Amino acid sequence: MFKPGGYLPARVPFEEDMKTYYDYREFNFVHVWRFDLCSLRLHFERVLVLDYVEHAMVLPTYRGLQPCRMKIAENAAEVRGILDELPDDLPGIAQMRAFTELSEQNFLDLMNQVSIRFPEHFQRLCDQVAGFLEINILFRKKA
Repeated sequence: MFKPGGYLPARVPFEEDMKTYYDYREFNFVHVWRFDLCSLRLHFERVLVLDYVEHAMVLPTYRGLQPCRMKIAENAAEVRGILDELPDDLPGIAQMRAFTELSEQNFLDLMNQVSIRFPEHFQRLCDQVAGFLEINILFRKKA
């Protein structure tokens, strides 16, 4: 497998958002399974006897790429405050402000524009309305 003390990095889909991966055609054989942090650690630490090192959650990628998953805003007033600081001519902003029937394409258009034109607001907005897509995780083989 790999040397004792060697590292094993992995990036896996997070929870239920698997649509992006089912349509992936770069490789002929791809194993797709949903994971959360607990199931990953259980598998790699207990089954494969590796040491957990660290992990990072991966947000959606915007600027024309398709994977994204909205989540229900936990603090609608904070989201509204961020949106109120942005100009009215951004694609999708009127729908976002109303929180009703926002299509995935409108959401992508809005987030693409915010990420390009208003990067100082982008991370704050992502924290409120975007769910994680993947987990980057690192394990080490016991010495």
